[in-house]
Amino acid sequence: MINRIINEYPELIKYYGIIKNNNSFMSIYCKKRDICESIILYSFYEKHRWLEAEPILIEIQNPEELYWYARDAIKRRWPEAEPYIMKNPKWAYYYTKDVIKQRWSEAEPYIIKSMWAKSYNHYFGTDLREA
Repeated sequence: MINRIINEYPELIKYYGIIKNNNSFMSIYCKKRDICESIILYSFYEKHRWLEAEPILIEIQNPEELYWYARDAIKRRWPEAEPYIMKNPKWAYYYTKDVIKQRWSEAEPYIIKSMWAKSYNHYFGTDLREA
């Protein structure tokens, strides 16, 4: 997957240095993160969404990167990314607060079981508790 993405989108290298030839687990993780960050930086500096690269972000499924792209590039809800974001309480909380800007009932079961429940309750004026 990594080599395919790099070959199809060489402009990623312009925004983030990606080393192609190391296949260790940590290197693959870093490359995936580099690719996500490169897509986000591309969108930020070019000041528009990169529609062709969005399926790559979805494929990688990193909630943090999906949050940043939705917040900074799309600037609104991104339904395709929500199933991945909602399962990470921290990024579900920030996505709810910064992107949706109202309660997100689908993510509440994940948020309420986490240390982010207090912040969520405070920010949205709720009193949700774990069942």
